[in-house]
Amino acid sequence: MKKLYSILSISVLLLVLANCTSTPKPWHADKPYNISPELLHIDSLMWLQPDSATRELSRFWANYNINSTDAFNKHYFNLLVSEALFKGGYPQSNRKRLLKAVDYFDTTDYWLSARAHYMNGVGFKAEDSVAEALYEYLHVLDIVDEHIPTPPHPRFMMLIHCRLGDLFSSQYMQEPAIICYENALKFNALGECMPFEKSTLLHELGYQYDKLQKYDTALYYYDEALSLMSDTSNISYQNLLFYIAMLDCTSGEDFDNGILKAKKLVSQIPEPHRDWRLSVYKTH
Repeated sequence: MKKLYSILSISVLLLVLANCTSTPKPWHADKPYNISPELLHIDSLMWLQPDSATRELSRFWANYNINSTDAFNKHYFNLLVSEALFKGGYPQSNRKRLLKAVDYFDTTDYWLSARAHYMNGVGFKAEDSVAEALYEYLHVLDIVDEHIPTPPHPRFMMLIHCRLGDLFSSQYMQEPAIICYENALKFNALGECMPFEKSTLLHELGYQYDKLQKYDTALYYYDEALSLMSDTSNISYQNLLFYIAMLDCTSGEDFDNGILKAKKLVSQIPEPHRDWRLSVYKTH
């Protein structure tokens, strides 16, 4: 536990000092390697069209002998596979290959090294190894700060700050979580992000203030997140309505009406999705 909180305290300082105002530039493959144009194309798809990137990776696997491919492209391929698995919601089944890519890119390419360490953090998080995951995410920020003054993809920087925010939130550390999500919002504003991601970040910020019992600020962020959602039938929209209803209860503004709203929302939820809402309802 001391190790974890020591890492957390260092991370807060790093996040405060993080430069979020630079204008990112695209990553150009100007390294002295014979980089596969197919993998570069897949990489470009990975940021905004991960499903298409996954299909292209499958085709690449079918058409090329990975074992005979040069070291750079072999590790590059495995890094892209780990990213595709993560974005598709699948377990990191190529973890051993990813760890080899981490070691390789540490000495060859800073940008791919940052991404490989990020994916290693994802793997640790999936194993509930919080301290190890946090260390990897902080190492990514250290690589960027030391070697990449203008990070190539704002969406990657948004994701790393968002993942840090998730970890802090899971440890009930709302103040550093808020710093992370605010930094994530700054990178989100630079572009290359999915439309729903800003709403998700605003929701997370509202939740942190909700936990701090700063209900007016929480409601502000919940309302802002709600205003960005055009689909009123999805689960995220219903989640926000539920949290707003619970705010009426916890803030004492309209307790009875809040209870009625929350009960109505829970009754409308399909059975597989009810458990977590009911647990939130009971804790409030």
